[in-house]
Amino acid sequence: FTYDSIYDAKSMQIDFYNRECRSLVDSVCSGYNASIFAYGQTYSGKTYTMSGNTNQDELKGVIFNAAEHIFHHIQHKVVKENYALVHVSFIEIYNERIQSLISSSLTERQDNKRVEHFPELRIREAYPDRKIYIDNL
Repeated sequence: FTYDSIYDAKSMQIDFYNRECRSLVDSVCSGYNASIFAYGQTYSGKTYTMSGNTNQDELKGVIFNAAEHIFHHIQHKVVKENYALVHVSFIEIYNERIQSLISSSLTERQDNKRVEHFPELRIREAYPDRKIYIDNL
């Protein structure tokens, strides 16, 4: 394998965001679609990289830095329009199952315990252009 870059435990969240994600979010602000995803083995730091610690600015993860970046762009650059439309998805793929982490969940009680169920999502392919999308997202 060859890697574009490697970050260790001493790396700062904002440095990672600026080097690896900022250009993607800039393209989103120009009207393109983009995806940022974390992939790796269990306990390798995916959740921390994406979410971070929201109580300290320098420890905020990719999601929070991207949101701030997008809304800063809207506030300072989108002056001709009176509105901006932002559509965000936050999904998890685990054991070949896809679930939305920001979608409304269904809650029920089982054996006096609260159990949350997220709507099941499925990957679909649209014909004739063969575009891939996630249904119900």
